[in-house]
Amino acid sequence: MKTTSTNYNTYNLANSKPVWIAIFTDLPASSGKHCSASFLSMDANFQRTIIGLNYHSISIDRLEPSTDLNNEYEIIFQDQDLAFTQAMTDDNIFGRSVTIKLGFAEIAETDFLTLPTLTVTDVELLSDMLSWRVRAQGALFNLNQKIFRGLPQTLLNGDIVTGAATINVDSTTGFRDPTSPALPTYIKACVLIDGELKSYTGLTGTSFTGCATIGDTGDVDHFDNAVVKQAFAFCCDSLTAALHVLMTTDAGANGFYDLQIAGFGFGISANSVNYPSIEKLGYKIFNIEEFSDLSATGTAYLFAFQEEDGLQWLEENCLGPGICYLFVNSSGLLDVDAVDQFWDLENWSAIKTLSNDEIFSASFNFDSVVNWIETHYKRSPINSSYAKRLQLELDDSVSEYGRTATPFVYRLAGNPFADTLLNAGTPRHFYWARRIFNSYGDITGRIKFETSYKNLVLDVNDRIEITFDNLPELTAGTRGWTSKKAIVTGISIDFAGLVTIEADTHELFTRLDQLSGSNWSVSEVLQANIDDTAVAYSTDKTITIEAADAYFDNTADSFDADLVVFFVEVAEQATGAVTDALLGLRAQVFYSGNIITQDDKNYVHFNPQGSATLSIPIYLWVTNAPTSIITAKLDWFYRSESAPDDQPVITLKKLWFVTFNRDMSIS
Repeated sequence: MKTTSTNYNTYNLANSKPVWIAIFTDLPASSGKHCSASFLSMDANFQRTIIGLNYHSISIDRLEPSTDLNNEYEIIFQDQDLAFTQAMTDDNIFGRSVTIKLGFAEIAETDFLTLPTLTVTDVELLSDMLSWRVRAQGALFNLNQKIFRGLPQTLLNGDIVTGAATINVDSTTGFRDPTSPALPTYIKACVLIDGELKSYTGLTGTSFTGCATIGDTGDVDHFDNAVVKQAFAFCCDSLTAALHVLMTTDAGANGFYDLQIAGFGFGISANSVNYPSIEKLGYKIFNIEEFSDLSATGTAYLFAFQEEDGLQWLEENCLGPGICYLFVNSSGLLDVDAVDQFWDLENWSAIKTLSNDEIFSASFNFDSVVNWIETHYKRSPINSSYAKRLQLELDDSVSEYGRTATPFVYRLAGNPFADTLLNAGTPRHFYWARRIFNSYGDITGRIKFETSYKNLVLDVNDRIEITFDNLPELTAGTRGWTSKKAIVTGISIDFAGLVTIEADTHELFTRLDQLSGSNWSVSEVLQANIDDTAVAYSTDKTITIEAADAYFDNTADSFDADLVVFFVEVAEQATGAVTDALLGLRAQVFYSGNIITQDDKNYVHFNPQGSATLSIPIYLWVTNAPTSIITAKLDWFYRSESAPDDQPVITLKKLWFVTFNRDMSIS
């Protein structure tokens, strides 16, 4: 929801007549300030020229988000006294920024609601010869650019044989020295020679030292004058790789994630990326691709070795596996929060309920059902054994909305790695896809309704609920909606104050529920019922003494569960010596003293000098429980060197034991 002042809210709720302001950046005040009517304490420079205005915010597609999003204004200026013509004569307004504000005659400009600042793209004199139409647009980001640009190359100076630890070349000018500044251990500086990738730990003016073959690319002989290209190997989870690419700038000014490699990333500023939300989503669903820090084994799955289309590389290699695509949020930040679909259902809290007296008219249409999901199984693109996608589909009983009671079935689209992906040893894709299907397998409804300008305070991605007597209720075959959950995807307003809101809802049909009852069952254990909620610092990174760690014992009533969710709170203490540190979290579940399964989240960033409280859910998939879960434990440890004063306070807030109530099978 947009931030508004107390005065604005008072007159907004009182249905006062709206007043519009348009201010052009860098124009003299006498020609750059325009309004539609007088208002409290109005600056004498304002010209009453605005007679029409339309605003349309970005419209997002939550299942296929995009960075190609725009806000748009269309403003009509009446020019009877030539005030606007004079502005056109004295100063060119093309390409200038214009800020629109909405308020009321009873309040001052400082209390007006400010809409996004956009750039003038078109000016047109209308047929009455007295009015000008000005159009302005704002592309929140332009990420249609290349990454890994201009990586250097050289030639071998002499033959090298299998196992060579030193590689002599004509020159190492422009190649990244992995020690200055030091790269993270999980990102390897490499050279690519004839399809073989070799990491190196140091360099001189004419040689690479500490070389070793990496990424299963084959250790073979190479001959004099072979081309040697700069490359990088990611031995970490794909989410962390994506953040490094997004944050790296030539100037090296974006903090922890900035690798300080010229031409490597998008070159955007740190305050343009909502990386906490991207990380948070990773804590939850990137188990499916998480391979943590494999630098000690020399294993890598992601590579940077040639110029790539940035968004395509990120979506195909990093963000695709969790239906997690970058998009631009309403604040203009690169984000993933609104496509964190699990959050919608688990933590739904409507910011506003819109009911009969607020909705003037409404319509909706259907989008296609979610009946397939794409995921990845990574192989080295360097040696061509690389399968980009695995497509998982649902059977016709779902796409036809439950005409038969057939359970979910995987259809494997001829992928040679299907058995590897979905065998008993790697079932996370199975659980993840089933949960997505359970949540979003019903048809999507896209509703558009008209309301008053009072609801312009809503913003894209706001959660709302809709109660409206006149809309058909498809689940019951009656008429009237009651508290239907929806997410705002776009907002428009016209000069008279009529607001049009677009929203998505997944509650038009409940045919999936009718197949075999509810989607899942949750047994919730609140903080008050957890034996020990304080998470002790583990110096050895292991859970060895139950009393020293947060834990929950349930010997009297053990749980069967497909998934255990640990809700963790990390409270920064504002006492540290550094501004960025890493901690690791380890979640475990036990039966009769034996570990059933565990998972580590090794890259949780916090600011020891900060005072924020971070909420971090850890999803632990239970894949091989012999009987039931009796004990759940949580531990934490440092991933970076930190003084004792840097330690946050970590608390286990609650637990969920989740059982899925619908079977799935592979066909």
